[in-house]
Amino acid sequence: MPVEFAVECRVKERALTRTRTATIVGSVATVLAIGLGSGVVGAMQVGWGTTSRVARAGAVARTLTLAATDGRPMAGLADLPRAVPEAVAPRSASTGSGFLSIFQEASVTPLQVSLDGSPPVTVAEGGFKYGLVPSGDYSVTATLGATTVAAGMVNVPAGQDVTALVYLTHPDGVATVTGFVNDRSTPPLGQSRIVFRNAANVAPVDIYLNGTKIASSLTNDPASPTDATVMVGAGSITIVVTRAGGPISEPLYSQSGNLVAGDLLNVFVVGDPTADPSTLGLLTNANPLGTGYRLYASDGGVFNFGNSQFFGSMGGEPLNEPIVGATPTSIGLGYWLVASDGGIFSFGGANFYGSAGDISLNKPIVGMASTPDDGGYWLVASDGGVFAYGDAGYFGSTGGIRLNEPIVGMASTPDGKGYWLVASDGGVFAFGDAAFFGSTGDVTLNKPIVALLPTVDGLGYWLVASDGGVFAYGDAAFFGSTGNIALNRPVVGAVSTPDSLGYWLVASDGGIFSFGDASFHGSTGNLDLDAPVVWASAPGAPLPA
Repeated sequence: MPVEFAVECRVKERALTRTRTATIVGSVATVLAIGLGSGVVGAMQVGWGTTSRVARAGAVARTLTLAATDGRPMAGLADLPRAVPEAVAPRSASTGSGFLSIFQEASVTPLQVSLDGSPPVTVAEGGFKYGLVPSGDYSVTATLGATTVAAGMVNVPAGQDVTALVYLTHPDGVATVTGFVNDRSTPPLGQSRIVFRNAANVAPVDIYLNGTKIASSLTNDPASPTDATVMVGAGSITIVVTRAGGPISEPLYSQSGNLVAGDLLNVFVVGDPTADPSTLGLLTNANPLGTGYRLYASDGGVFNFGNSQFFGSMGGEPLNEPIVGATPTSIGLGYWLVASDGGIFSFGGANFYGSAGDISLNKPIVGMASTPDDGGYWLVASDGGVFAYGDAGYFGSTGGIRLNEPIVGMASTPDGKGYWLVASDGGVFAFGDAAFFGSTGDVTLNKPIVALLPTVDGLGYWLVASDGGVFAYGDAAFFGSTGNIALNRPVVGAVSTPDSLGYWLVASDGGIFSFGDASFHGSTGNLDLDAPVVWASAPGAPLPA
């Protein structure tokens, strides 16, 4: 089915205040964002380490296998500078695909970064590019005009998480490229993993966490690098960097912030203290590990598993119409519920920006998606009418088109400058910067489609049917399905893991089916629910549809 576009202009509506059959192993490299936490549990210093369905993705905007994003913002005390999202073209996905992230901390002046000789993209200091890529060796080159500033080989092994960093060495102060393997294993419940690395043009440093020294003499030596790992509880912390052996009262740099439970937080000491002014600082990136999920019922009941937090529900409260969808905030510290009449219910850090609850709709609302900065959201009706609130932009709808089958959901692109609508026959409608990668619109399905899940870089998606059948497009890889299993209840939703190397399917009884790197954290499959489950989400994961 070809992508279909429509031209329709629905104004932002008036506010009414109310209160994602085979297991595949791939690779991933971190998406950089922000976050800090507290409650040191333990520390150690260690050495660094350096798909049954395949679909091709069409070109988007560039030819480098990377995209750019600002990842997730720091929760609480402070925000670091945020990169500008950009979309670029992917390679063809495979069952060995990984997710490569390249971060630039070697030059105040933006550098041109090239992957395997592809046309370069500009990466500002503190900026980064990322994308799902086939596992293997990659040549990374950073240039400033005609001058090569840094070059190196980065290996993305299957099943691994790799961050490639362009940074300054010590004591030479020259730039290099190194790939760092990250530990994405599940931390204890309620905790996160912080990994400290020295990537600055500075002599060995000590690291203090909430006043306790947790790393001694971290060196910046690409030939023999070290890191320090600690397990912490969620909450606020302060990180202090000193010269090796120096007192905490004489910091080189310090920073405070908050960490969400279930994250991997990479902390790089970066920059050059000999510069005038000094560029020494901390590069922090928080990566959700997919250690929890949340189920939503039609009566507004909310059920949390793993590190997913509860912020309230409408369970037991009278509703004008049933809940049909939900979406979490970008860092999982809140969520919105939406009813079929367009009523919006906000909890935790989710703000209310308006609703369609007092509007006479042509068709009922069937889903919603939020913007990446949590400053707005979209509602979608079964006729494909789109309603935008807050900073959510309107990019088009199918409200004026005669559809073969009704729309059942929507999903936003990573930069919030576009979205996909999906119909129950698997027809996909792309608007804004959302790209079309394929559909089941011309396929005879056993059961209707109920969800569309975008991959973390927005260069692919999965369609999920009510029998648990999974269809992968673009850089989305197939990790399994329940299409050949007799289910107690139909699948009603799905959500991908943060690295897009797995997904959960959820049934209307709250039964959970985990594939790829998705871990099982519990379900309501054995509970007598007051109302059926209609949706699921995972904190920090791409938004489902």
